[in-house]
Amino acid sequence: MNRIEILSSTDEVDTAVQTVENVVDAVEKVAEQVEKVAEDIAEGLPAGKLKNAVTFIENVADQIDDTAEVVGDAIDKVSLIYLINLRFSIVLVR
Repeated sequence: MNRIEILSSTDEVDTAVQTVENVVDAVEKVAEQVEKVAEDIAEGLPAGKLKNAVTFIENVADQIDDTAEVVGDAIDKVSLIYLINLRFSIVLVR
């Protein structure tokens, strides 16, 4: 693999990682908003099936938010490992 191929691969990986990070951020923001709205709605409902359903939605949104945070952290770690390996590869190519 020559230097141009490494740079091309780097750009492709950077683009892919940025796309995934953007999607994860969007999912996290939507989940946070759904959680807040569901919580507000649930507070005003009397006990019953509808309140249980809205509370369920709130809990699912909370789990999605937590999962998105974990995925975001994992992406950051994988990106760091990739960059370290890439720099090591570039040093070896020189």
